[in-house]
Amino acid sequence: MEQVSLSPTGMAAVEFIGDLLTGIQGDDSDSHTGGRWHDISIYKTDTGSMATCIAYRTQVPVESDQCHVDMADDVDDIDNILSLYEPGQHIVMDEGNARNRVVDAVVRHYDMQVNDVLEHLKALPADDTPGQPR
Repeated sequence: MEQVSLSPTGMAAVEFIGDLLTGIQGDDSDSHTGGRWHDISIYKTDTGSMATCIAYRTQVPVESDQCHVDMADDVDDIDNILSLYEPGQHIVMDEGNARNRVVDAVVRHYDMQVNDVLEHLKALPADDTPGQPR
């Protein structure tokens, strides 16, 4: 295990001793997202809990990268955190069809990432993931 420091936007750093369980980098060449994506990382801490980091990344000059960090006790908590997050919330565009298309593309990519993260967590051995059946 190693020292981890996560920096949620507008909040104090979250620091712990832990290991990365899974991480999904969302950057891709899909022009429908307009240079926007999410990176999702899940860590197991030395205390047995899990840290969820959802990072919104953007190449759009009027937008800024954002990071959300939440702590969880088990995979169900991770599922809830990832499901309640609104992946289109940081998109800065005038309302209309173009914005709707970009939001739909960003949400679609995020949803695929969430599915990958949850499948990976569920596939880990029970002693590696808090809250998994033994």
